[in-house]
Amino acid sequence: MRLDRKTGLDAITIASLDQGVLRLRFEAGAGAFHVEGMNTGVSQSCVNGRCRTEGGLTLAMGRPGRIGDILLRLASVAPDHAVLVLSPA
Repeated sequence: MRLDRKTGLDAITIASLDQGVLRLRFEAGAGAFHVEGMNTGVSQSCVNGRCRTEGGLTLAMGRPGRIGDILLRLASVAPDHAVLVLSPA
């Protein structure tokens, strides 16, 4: 999913959906991001002066998350799909 550049995020992708648990990955340019959720992780790497931030978090029903200024929550989840709601923090 591509996002407005104002968020500071380049993309959020679904890494997995298993047993009602959704694992998300995100990519961004250089910078620190406040991340909340289950099983969160953030890393930065720089190559030839170009820095990137990557990370991930897990969501479940009733267990929302946050990446920077974006709140994320599962509205519904089924074995083969989920409805993810994004809203400004």
